[in-house]
Amino acid sequence: MQPISVIEEEIAKDPTSPIAVATLMARKEGVPAGQTGGRRHLFALWPALAMALVDARRRPIAATLAYAATLFALLAWRLPSRPSLAAMAPGAPETILALLLTLTAALVAGYAARWLSETLERGQVLHYDISSAAMRSREKVPV
Repeated sequence: MQPISVIEEEIAKDPTSPIAVATLMARKEGVPAGQTGGRRHLFALWPALAMALVDARRRPIAATLAYAATLFALLAWRLPSRPSLAAMAPGAPETILALLLTLTAALVAGYAARWLSETLERGQVLHYDISSAAMRSREKVPV
């Protein structure tokens, strides 16, 4: 018995299905459908490295901006160079607008991260003060 591929029939039935789209993209890229991994995963390390170099614990706003700018730059460089996505690459005005929106979202996220960090830090101090006060009050109550 030999396996028979039915992918062509499935693509013909629904060319917009995820399987059909992935198969067509893989053909344009010249790779087997469903292949992931390899050096493409290394691209994910660059934004994380940028965020670490800026020191996210000390400068959360700068770190989120560095992460967003690095990720944007990598995608702006990488996606148009792929045969399956080159036709959908945006022009310069759309790219500039997308960069501004990305950096704005990163700025808001950085401020939110700093606020959350400071709030949680205060909450731990408050929790500690309440528990220590409760311990002191127990010591003063006669049994």
